[in-house]
Amino acid sequence: MGKRSSPNNRIVKTDDNSRDIKPFRLSAVNAAKGNHLFSSNYEGDSGAKNNEEIAYEKGLSDGMNAGRLQILKEIENELKLLRSLIVGIEKMREEIFRNIESVVVEMSISIAKKIVYEITENEREVVVTTAREAIKKASDREMIKIKINPVDYETLNKNRTALLKSLDGIKSIVIEEDPAIQPGGCLVETNQGDIDGRIDSQMRVIEDEIRRRKTEAKKIS
Repeated sequence: MGKRSSPNNRIVKTDDNSRDIKPFRLSAVNAAKGNHLFSSNYEGDSGAKNNEEIAYEKGLSDGMNAGRLQILKEIENELKLLRSLIVGIEKMREEIFRNIESVVVEMSISIAKKIVYEITENEREVVVTTAREAIKKASDREMIKIKINPVDYETLNKNRTALLKSLDGIKSIVIEEDPAIQPGGCLVETNQGDIDGRIDSQMRVIEDEIRRRKTEAKKIS
């Protein structure tokens, strides 16, 4: 029994017996078609995968850009807050320095007062210097009355002659006790007016001068 030919291995002849046309196998055609279909499907799958990768990469890039923008925005907000805090701290520092300066000035005045008062309380000779400086300011020295604290009376009275010799134009000095005047200070009365040599009054003059200079320094700065 002869071997049956497979349908794919059949030889097809044309009606034309022309030598130029050679027989061919259908199996070759079918194989070619199969290869063509496989190639088309592969290329289609590859294109779809490429599109997915592009879309994924684009989404990832967009997400990263959006994240960067959000981070930059947050950093900018933090920087604004930091700048405002720095400005606030600067203002606070200036205010603290102003307050400290005022406190230091007041403390200095208070300490100076304490020192002066302690000296005038314990050093009786201070009243002699105070009286001499006050009399120097008097334009009319003929008749002078000096009011002092009772604790200073003895000291000043002992120096009466020295005062008369050290200052010109004095014809008469009257020393009067006045408990209202602090030790070391005096109030000189003349025909032309009074010269305030009291310790409190002198300290007020010094305080006013210190505060005036502090105010001028602030204006300059």
